[in-house]
Amino acid sequence: MKPVRILLLCLGLALLRHPAAASDFKPTDLAALGAASVAKEACSAVFVSERETSDYLALASKFWMLPEDRTRIADVKVDRPNRRVTLTMTTGVKGVAVFTGATGCIALGPDGADPKVGFTPLPPVTVRADVAWPQGDAPPQENWPAEVDKAALDHAVDLAFAPDAQTAAYLVLYRGRILAERYGPGISAGTRLPGWSITKTVQATLVGALEHDRRLNLFEPAPIAEWSGANDPRRLITLADLLRMSAPIACGPGLVKGWFDHAAWRRDGYVESLYVFSGPDDAYAYSISRPPLAPDGLRGAYTNCQPNVVGHIVQQELRKTGETVAGYATAKVFGPLGIRSMVLESDRVGNFESASYSYAIARDWARLGLLYAQDGVWNGQRMLSPEFMAFVRAPAPWWTTPAYGGQVWLSKATCDPWPCDAYWMQGIEGQRVTIVPSLDLVVVRLGHGIGDDPNDPNKPHPAIRAMAAAGKAVVAAINRPAPPENRAVETVVQDVFAALGAHDRAASHALLAPDFTLYEDGRLMTADQMFELVAADPVKRRWTITQAQIQRAGDLATVTYRNTGSFGEGAERRVPEWTETAILRRSDDKWRLVSLHSTRIRQIAP
Repeated sequence: MKPVRILLLCLGLALLRHPAAASDFKPTDLAALGAASVAKEACSAVFVSERETSDYLALASKFWMLPEDRTRIADVKVDRPNRRVTLTMTTGVKGVAVFTGATGCIALGPDGADPKVGFTPLPPVTVRADVAWPQGDAPPQENWPAEVDKAALDHAVDLAFAPDAQTAAYLVLYRGRILAERYGPGISAGTRLPGWSITKTVQATLVGALEHDRRLNLFEPAPIAEWSGANDPRRLITLADLLRMSAPIACGPGLVKGWFDHAAWRRDGYVESLYVFSGPDDAYAYSISRPPLAPDGLRGAYTNCQPNVVGHIVQQELRKTGETVAGYATAKVFGPLGIRSMVLESDRVGNFESASYSYAIARDWARLGLLYAQDGVWNGQRMLSPEFMAFVRAPAPWWTTPAYGGQVWLSKATCDPWPCDAYWMQGIEGQRVTIVPSLDLVVVRLGHGIGDDPNDPNKPHPAIRAMAAAGKAVVAAINRPAPPENRAVETVVQDVFAALGAHDRAASHALLAPDFTLYEDGRLMTADQMFELVAADPVKRRWTITQAQIQRAGDLATVTYRNTGSFGEGAERRVPEWTETAILRRSDDKWRLVSLHSTRIRQIAP
């Protein structure tokens, strides 16, 4: 059978694996889908966040709806005895959502049937004033850190709450201690707030816990029965690919702004990355049914189907031992961290909506960030393996820029306003948990209906500007610049790889010591042999250095780091990765590379 026929057969089989159920919305039911999705938001605001409907809707972006439908909301009724919210539009279209207690709210389908999720009371938010932060909520009795400018930090928080910024909560943790905490109107320290796509990092943390327990392997083919056919190109997709938003499956436009092409909505229906929330009863089955990506498709791109496939893998693994996602999360992550407010919402058949639906108080989002800031260690106990932590913070090789890691975003692409080693959990409408390892810093920002105008990307929302200004001010308030010599050492390593990628022999040799040696995969090479090896394959190459750790002793320096490669373009692209150790020697006031030891990271890539 010819390759084209095989691909077409796989495409057809994939599309047949999730036939539209009678209770699924059709992607072209734009008004009904929008009404159901906004009703769900309002339901969670009322029953999970305990906010007034009118106050919330005044701030909500209602991004689920066409612009014209946002003006057609006639009424939103809250039926507390029956735990329902009904949104009615002037056209008569209705959206209904039901509160299920501990699993939050769920949008009902077009048939109005109750979801297959029972009601369990939602526990109240508790404050442990008798236990010190971060396990509890009692403030520390330490003096203010001398290296932090308090007035400058207060100014940074003022910037975060600038007019029109719509900030709901802002926390700054330095060395694990809360130095700043402020809430907007109608919000308190006990208000559960949506993380939106921060939820993806919540799920990644569950993957990390399972990986630490040796129950999941990031680089083995994903255990998806529907993809296991001998001719199915998806059979080699790994869990690492899915976490990096790099699995070659089709799920609509890859860029977030492409999701809000309203002309395309009117023509083709809801884009898959939004439809997956309220459209199908079973979000996991729908996501697994997405066909293979076209050969010329953008593989490294942000979508919402891949996190749902990860959710299926997590759920499938836990069911082997009779565990639930919520139970495992509480036992292995939330409980140990002191997180007591987290709500994981589900789809209509009870799957955790792992792409975007979770709620927690700001301090609990900060606790999650602190686990990452402490390299996966909590109270002296390792919860996430060093390998997993390195993986999360490494650039996703299939992305065209080093902007994304393993369910987190990276500062490496711009290094502004945060230092280059910063990374963050991110959700739509401006949800952020930013971790800056070099500054022992965690910053939480939660807020309301913000975001760049998808139809005018040159006009960022005031909140985007406020977040950037506040972030820059927070960094400036902490007087802990990296030692200049450390920066010089890391720059030499980066420049060596830049010269190799440009096939610039002179620039490369100027940065290497005369006795330079490379040890790689059992081979020993001189500088000339290394350059000839690269030059023999004249494809476009890029290396990205991250997570550099530097130790210096006099005129010698050792740098350990992760090196992510990108070789070639299009379908011929390769994405190798290594862990490396470089030794540098300083002479004549210049650092030069003396030796490089490189170990390839094992991967399975389709």
